Amino acid sequence: DPDTGQTLSTFALPDGFSNSLGLQILPAAITLNSTSVPAGSLLITDGYAGFDKIFAVDPANGSVLATLNLGQDVDPVAGVYHAGTGHLFLLDDSPDEILEVDPDTGAVLNTFPAPFSINHGGLAVHPTTGNLWIGSSQANTVAEMQTDGTLLDQVALAPQGINSEISGLAFEPDGMLLASSTHGVVYRLDVGAEALRAAYMPDNHTAAGDSTIEARLAARELLEAAVQLWLDAGLAADQAAGLLTTKIEWRDLPDDYLALNRAGAIWLDVDAGGWGWFVDPTPRVAQEFARSTRDDYFAALADSRAVSKIDLLTVLAHELGHRLGAGHSAGHRPGVGVMDERLGAGERRLVTAADLDAVLHGDEELDALLRPQ
Repeated sequence: DPDTGQTLSTFALPDGFSNSLGLQILPAAITLNSTSVPAGSLLITDGYAGFDKIFAVDPANGSVLATLNLGQDVDPVAGVYHAGTGHLFLLDDSPDEILEVDPDTGAVLNTFPAPFSINHGGLAVHPTTGNLWIGSSQANTVAEMQTDGTLLDQVALAPQGINSEISGLAFEPDGMLLASSTHGVVYRLDVGAEALRAAYMPDNHTAAGDSTIEARLAARELLEAAVQLWLDAGLAADQAAGLLTTKIEWRDLPDDYLALNRAGAIWLDVDAGGWGWFVDPTPRVAQEFARSTRDDYFAALADSRAVSKIDLLTVLAHELGHRLGAGHSAGHRPGVGVMDERLGAGERRLVTAADLDAVLHGDEELDALLRPQ
């Protein structure tokens, strides 16, 4: 019982082992080794057996519904089914890595390094974002990763009274994280936006909003401001319909790319091509910028927090332009509207009439990226 900690029932583990064990209530039906398994079943990862096995079990009585023998000795200490990809993800402690596995065949589809040393550990899927969360008995943080291995965040656990002891993870529907520990205790943790801010804003960090963490937290609000830039320039309301639901993904993009418009989403580089992001707390005011002789271009004031950073608002407005079908500004002249292909640090662009009239170039690689100067 999660409210009292009382044991309600018990049943024997399928193999009788509990040293390297992962547990998950299946969020969706799966096919495990050619056997259909309903949502709500218990997925058990057994990394202690000679050949590692994945079991699907009826939580009411412990009866085995399906078994997948991986045919190798990976030694996972945790495992989850990810409904978004349809794959299993296994947390290995030797080497410290995460394996992506086909639940029907057991084939390893991908591997990527864990963010820290594991030993005992936990793995969970966030119910809203679908991102992977990893914990370990060797680390005093829990980490958030995308399913392609991109590390997004690490949240310090010391402020919540935990010291390198995580042995298992599971999310509640409200986003609170349950963490079992090597001390025989289950913790209920807050890893939401406020926890991220508390754990990862150094004391000497100003309110500039130029950190990756703050950019990630503020991106949705700035997307609304970016949509408004297009509406202010004359975009019809029906044309803007759906823009606010645009998915934003954070990725380590190549070289100096700032953003890409790909797979129905805006991909933003985690550190703005090495420049760092500027997140404007008052995007409708632009008090950190001075307007130039042109109405579509602002430059950061010399003492502004936006100096030497890439303006996230401009980048989002640019990528929304691609989603609307606009290509880059004709001639790609620096500083021409929001659809110029380059953006310098400390610059802000507004949407122009020419941007509204822009047509798709037809070169997706060209049209989809925005590079700093």
